[in-house]
Amino acid sequence: QPPKRILITKNREAFQRLVRARVFDVVKALSRRQWDEALAMATQPVESALTSAALGALMEGYFEEHGLIRLDPEARNSKHCRIGERREAGLWDIEQALVDSEEMLDWSLRLTVDLKASEEVDEVVLVWVGVGPVTLE
Repeated sequence: QPPKRILITKNREAFQRLVRARVFDVVKALSRRQWDEALAMATQPVESALTSAALGALMEGYFEEHGLIRLDPEARNSKHCRIGERREAGLWDIEQALVDSEEMLDWSLRLTVDLKASEEVDEVVLVWVGVGPVTLE
């Protein structure tokens, strides 16, 4: 009998670390202006799929105002990554602040983690929501 498979989401703390690491991989791609790579790290809803050119145009607003996205330990700090749970939907909503040299924190990357899909493929499955200036909700 094969050993029982342990779901990747079972250990919540470990899974959160995996999520934050994967989200920061997207941030690194954005900081390097690797639009295709950033988009490839998360699935996109068909009705709102972003192209590489559109993402580049969107991010130019960030780079004109802020110059760069920091990738240092402070930028990786978990306080810059908010995780909101929608248990009934099996989703986590992620908002990762893009940390600039002045720490204005006025832009963020927004993604969703599909827990069921993550369990099926045994890795973090991100769904692209958007990137842009932070809006007050």
